[in-house]
Amino acid sequence: MAIAYLDKEHVLHVIDDKNAAAREASGKLAETDIDHLGGYPVVDGKDVIYYADTNKAYVDGNKSDGKEISIPDAIRALLDQLK
Repeated sequence: MAIAYLDKEHVLHVIDDKNAAAREASGKLAETDIDHLGGYPVVDGKDVIYYADTNKAYVDGNKSDGKEISIPDAIRALLDQLK
């Protein structure tokens, strides 16, 4: 089971190491079975970078160079657990 959390910049991460997640989290942790790669959730084969401050999600990069997408349901479910 992976662990989801929002970091101090309010970016969503998903990793396997619960201790590291606890150190980096700005709030709650949530267990999840969502796919992940490089610390970010993967939805439909693409890693999604979600920014809680602006409530926006991006693929193929981040907010400066990625493509904005509607927030996937899997990400919304994680966010509900992190509230």
